[in-house]
Amino acid sequence: MKRYVSRVAVLLLLVVASCGRSPLEQRAQWRGKAEEACLRAGLVRPSAHIRALPPINPGGLCGADHPFSVEEFARASARLDKAVPLNCQMIAATDYWLENVVQPAALASFGQRVREVKTYGTYSCRRILNRSHGALSEHAFVNAIDVAGFVLEDGRKVMVGKPDQAVPSPWRLPDQKALGVSLDGGGLDLLQIGPGIDGAPPFDINFGGDAKPFWRSVRDGACNTFSTVLGPGTQDGQHEDHLHLDLARHGRNGTRRVCR
Repeated sequence: MKRYVSRVAVLLLLVVASCGRSPLEQRAQWRGKAEEACLRAGLVRPSAHIRALPPINPGGLCGADHPFSVEEFARASARLDKAVPLNCQMIAATDYWLENVVQPAALASFGQRVREVKTYGTYSCRRILNRSHGALSEHAFVNAIDVAGFVLEDGRKVMVGKPDQAVPSPWRLPDQKALGVSLDGGGLDLLQIGPGIDGAPPFDINFGGDAKPFWRSVRDGACNTFSTVLGPGTQDGQHEDHLHLDLARHGRNGTRRVCR
């Protein structure tokens, strides 16, 4: 009897395996439908900077049906520091956010626009926070982007996680001997600010703007654009140096937002 039960159990396992993935292991249907709706609406159009890609992991749990490779956002006129894959709806949402939130905030705080977006990436077939169990991250569906900061038109950098950062003017550091002073002592290094437009050290005596109002506007605007916004101060401690932005569906009807 025991031998018979064992054989039946093995047979059932083989039958289940031959049927493919269980519903819990399949990509949610709403994801493909959201991509198709975005494409039908013409929210993203292929160009020299946005190229259609083959499906990522077709039929698998991770991936996307209609991904794009993105180098630059058209409406915002802001390029990425590297080409990344994104789905249609994330391209449209990110471009909208950059054009209507980030660029106006940069003009208000620094008197100039953003020319480049620094990113830590988009696609990664993994679970949330790289855990060994639990739900998959939206990164697994090219439905998320991690923004590390921005480069202004004159080359100055404004990076996430430095709310007290005073963004310096683009002037080059004058000759110390000509001034008759010494700037040695590490004061410049403490600011952790990127180089000017030509790679020269920025002149850090006259500051060009305070990053606090900028980041406040950028974050608040992101919370009105994306369904998930995670950044410095989140309890998981994994977003201290970037903003995680995605279009996940939260709650029973998929309309709840998470902004931390």
